[in-house]
Amino acid sequence: DGMMFTRYPPCTIVGEMGVFTRGVRSADAVADVPTRVRCLTAERLEQMMREAPRAALQFHAYVIRLMAMRLAQSNDEIQTLL
Repeated sequence: DGMMFTRYPPCTIVGEMGVFTRGVRSADAVADVPTRVRCLTAERLEQMMREAPRAALQFHAYVIRLMAMRLAQSNDEIQTLL
């Protein structure tokens, strides 16, 4: 059916692009084990930037590293397919 699945390790972030772009999510996340989920909305992220700028800076740096690693992995997968 064309569905693609990616497994993520515990304590990971999903949906980060939608928070930063305020766009529609590009995928659904489904847990296959008991899972605790925390939701950080764009509004709460803005609140964190106002009230805890240092924590917000650390969060942004983490998300940038995460997205860079995922982009590199996607590039590797594309190169493999070519």
